[in-house]
Amino acid sequence: MYSIQYYKSKRIKPTLEIPNYSSDNRKLNAMKKIRYLHQKDLIDKCWNIKSLTIDIEDIKNVIYDDRLKHLISLYAIISRLNINEINSITILNNNTTNLLYIYEIINCDWMINREEINYSEELLFKKIRELNHLMDKYENSKTQSDKIKLKNRIQLFKYWINSFNAKNITQKEDTKTLKLGKRIIKKS
Repeated sequence: MYSIQYYKSKRIKPTLEIPNYSSDNRKLNAMKKIRYLHQKDLIDKCWNIKSLTIDIEDIKNVIYDDRLKHLISLYAIISRLNINEINSITILNNNTTNLLYIYEIINCDWMINREEINYSEELLFKKIRELNHLMDKYENSKTQSDKIKLKNRIQLFKYWINSFNAKNITQKEDTKTLKLGKRIIKKS
């Protein structure tokens, strides 16, 4: 599970320069447009976030999701530190890398936001339906690479359902947290 802490007052969003499209190269124009839309979405979703706190268990399951390119590096940092007594990480929104971590966590469909707990029954049923759909696709897939990807997705949704059912909604007071700042990780 993860929780988000917002700034008390809204920050002024930076203005993005609209890319200069040249009519000669359609492929380059499409790439510029995709990059611009991605940056705009990133700023719209993450600009007013002060920090994000996420459980270590969620980060350990990132290896099963090949779409999370930046969080895999965060997983590598955590595994290199070999920390057993830490339960969660607080990612401060103070540089580009941390902004990308936060963006991937928010857009991830198998991580649980503590604020979504209010809709618990309908959210749980939705994820169970998605899991059943993925299992059907797994049984009907013919190529080995598709089966591996679907097996990983099934693993993530099973993890989501188990953690949703097992976790206490309230955060424990005695948990130890790492703070991920600009360059170092500090214990708090």
